[in-house]
Amino acid sequence: MLPLSKESRIGLKIANVSTIAEVATELNRVLQAVGRGVITTEQGQRLADLLQSRGRIIESQDLEARLHALERASGVNEKT
Repeated sequence: MLPLSKESRIGLKIANVSTIAEVATELNRVLQAVGRGVITTEQGQRLADLLQSRGRIIESQDLEARLHALERASGVNEKT
C-alpha cells in the first residue's frame, strides 16, 4: 500500500495544453492566481514547472515533425 501524499490539491484547474500558445496562456493564469492569492507561490511554482516541462515536450515534438518533413522534402532517407 502506498502512503498518502502530504501535499494538498491545488485549487486551480489547468487546461489540457497542446500548443506553446496554450502553455503561455496557462502560465499566465497561474501567475494571476498567485497574485490574487488563490494559490500559494509554492503551488504556482509547481504548476509552472509542470507547464514548462509540457512546453518543452511540445517544442521537441514540433521540431521532430519539422525535421521529418524537411527530410521527406529533400529525399533524405532517415534510416541511413
